[in-house]
Amino acid sequence: IAPNDHDKLILIGTSNGWMGQSAYLAELYDVEAGDAPPVDLVAERAAGELVRALKAKGLISAAHDLSDGGLAVAAAEMSFASGHGIKLASDPTLPSHAWFFGEDQGRYLLACPGGSVQGVLAEAKTAGVPAQHIGKVEGDRIVLGDRSIPMASAKAAHEGGFARMMAGAASPAA
Repeated sequence: IAPNDHDKLILIGTSNGWMGQSAYLAELYDVEAGDAPPVDLVAERAAGELVRALKAKGLISAAHDLSDGGLAVAAAEMSFASGHGIKLASDPTLPSHAWFFGEDQGRYLLACPGGSVQGVLAEAKTAGVPAQHIGKVEGDRIVLGDRSIPMASAKAAHEGGFARMMAGAASPAA
């Protein structure tokens, strides 16, 4: 389900900027280094149950798990699905690349109507799951902190990636 124009964006889970074995390192630097992110099954379950409860209560309009590519890729995919731009704030405690592309586990990006933000944050607090309001759905650009790209350009690059990969692949043996 896609977010609606003017929805607010809430990040669920803890962000430490984990870069080991990340898509960021692999795609931009052709490096496979470091350990994969640690998994806390209790935190993962709590976050998943929270998202399910928020949906059941009608407090969110969309949810996307954060995995390969982290927050930036999840936000871009939400933007593409909705046809609306997305604006995300930076985190002053982490380098931009770690905040936007870190692959910490047990995290979700949620979209909710503005009137639901406090309810979502209260539900998260009650569940013991970290949550913070980090952005909004608006316009026609994907804005990550002080960086911005037209949504159409980002979508074309995203959708063209598979075609470029396949064009460079060797044809299978007969």
